[in-house]
Amino acid sequence: MQKIKVLAIAPYEGMVHLLSKVSKQFERIEITIYTGNLDTGVEIAEQQAHNNYDVIISRGGTAKLIQKHIEVPVVEVSISAYDVLSAIKATENYAGKFVIAGFPNTTEYAKMICDILQYQIPIITFENSEDAFAKLEQLQQYEVSLVVSDMIGCMTARKLGMNTILLSSGEESVRAAFMETLKLMDAARYVHKQKNLFQKIIMDYMTDILIYKQNRQLWFSNFTEPKWKQVILDMAENYVDLFFEKQNCTIEKVVDEKIFSFSNRNYFHDNEQYVVVTIQKRPYLLVNHEALFEIYHKMDDSIFSYGYSSANYVGNLSNQILDYAKTSFPIMLIGEKGTGKQKAASLIYENSAYENQPFYIIDCKHMTEKRFTTLLNHENSPLYTIHTTILLQNIDALSEMQVMRFLEWKKQTHASQKIRFIFSVIEDPDGSERKKEIYHMIVNLFSCMVLRLPPLRERKEDIVNIATLYLNQISIKLGKQIIGFQTDAMQQIQQFFWEYNLDQLKRIIQELAVCTHTPYITKELTMEILSKETVKPKKVIAENTLNLNQTLYEINYDIIQLVLEQEQNNKEKAAKHLGISRSTLWRMLKNHGNLEVNKKNT
Repeated sequence: MQKIKVLAIAPYEGMVHLLSKVSKQFERIEITIYTGNLDTGVEIAEQQAHNNYDVIISRGGTAKLIQKHIEVPVVEVSISAYDVLSAIKATENYAGKFVIAGFPNTTEYAKMICDILQYQIPIITFENSEDAFAKLEQLQQYEVSLVVSDMIGCMTARKLGMNTILLSSGEESVRAAFMETLKLMDAARYVHKQKNLFQKIIMDYMTDILIYKQNRQLWFSNFTEPKWKQVILDMAENYVDLFFEKQNCTIEKVVDEKIFSFSNRNYFHDNEQYVVVTIQKRPYLLVNHEALFEIYHKMDDSIFSYGYSSANYVGNLSNQILDYAKTSFPIMLIGEKGTGKQKAASLIYENSAYENQPFYIIDCKHMTEKRFTTLLNHENSPLYTIHTTILLQNIDALSEMQVMRFLEWKKQTHASQKIRFIFSVIEDPDGSERKKEIYHMIVNLFSCMVLRLPPLRERKEDIVNIATLYLNQISIKLGKQIIGFQTDAMQQIQQFFWEYNLDQLKRIIQELAVCTHTPYITKELTMEILSKETVKPKKVIAENTLNLNQTLYEINYDIIQLVLEQEQNNKEKAAKHLGISRSTLWRMLKNHGNLEVNKKNT
């Protein structure tokens, strides 16, 4: 026999025991009882309604409030004529003045009984809870010291310092409510049979589902895993507004080495909007206990808040990024260190057709053979998602064989039709031929659009705006009111070489903001901070600086001297620049010194 699930919300503790006692007389009823009055009772009903209750039983004003907020049928435990008469009889020995007060459903019985029994008892009818306070307060002027009323009237009277007798529902009234519940369910048996069948199918279905009503309250859930339930509900709640605004979004979150994927569909029924959120769980792809990729979303902070947003939205670069974002073609980002390649990728993602799907970041610099094979072949790899954006940083760190396998995978899976690929490399004219070859393979065989992020020395006209925006962000963070830069201080910033570009600029402006004690950053402070930067612009070894009318040995020595000067006599850096070991450099310098000594001796 199918049990009828009843949620009972009792306005006072005594009714809990009565509901529990009477419910045992009805085998078909399975009851859950909470204590709550008015708004508290509504809150309980809203929290519990998604647990598939057939009926809610409550009393008086609480029942009426629940009916306004919850779609589950509500059966009210009424106050019978017998209940009113019992309360009146309880006042017989009271010596002071008293009244009967309450809402119409109570006072109508009281008037009828007083008419029949010819009792001269004042009866006060409330329109709402605010009206109850005003009317009972007025009665104090007439020395009324006792109020016979329902729960709301009694609570109000107690606040005013008056005595009370509660008009409580008796056993017969509670029994009548259970009988009405059975009649209601029998009348709707077919509908409930159909509903229960569909609910059973959904509960047994492999996919977990959450359904939210238009007021953003959870209406239904078949998610039953105790370990994850509250975590999942909290995560889903963070994105409910997004789900109501946007159709077909996907949010992915990592919890305890599991990826939970939330996807939504929106429906309208009876002029109300409902959001159905499906939840899928899969293992987070780890190799040797290290994550293979990171996941971001447009709504999240991290790379989408501060960072380089202001820098990449300044000048012509902003228009290029927005133009590229509108397409679904693969993009190659190239730029020196610190030019904001990751931020540019995030801006392309934010303004693309895939903005409501996950954004994956994979750094190829750490791509071992095992990690690469897992990325290509594992079913939980981002490469097997749909309508997502994947940033592959430092793509030229892959080996030629890995690139060939990647291209073969692309041909077999047609991945570029389902995924937006963004690649990035560090611009380095002196880089190895292998890296250059890999760059060209990716650009040409993926048919990439190339977006070069120029270094700051090529964006001198943008530096004023970028520095101003950075200073504003940093001064707010520090709680300072720094207006800006003195003109000659800004000139110093514009003329600086900025070898590490936006990274270096932001760090220097942060230090200037911390150290300044005036409304404007001065030239003196700027020069002092910049003087600590040891990196100098590299000199270009021009052909006319070398005397080519020498032996190869002497030309090599001149080149070594130029590089040593360029690297400020740092032999380790010079050897690295020349592509030789430090011991080889030392030997060449020593041999030249011995040769000069021998020349003098002869």
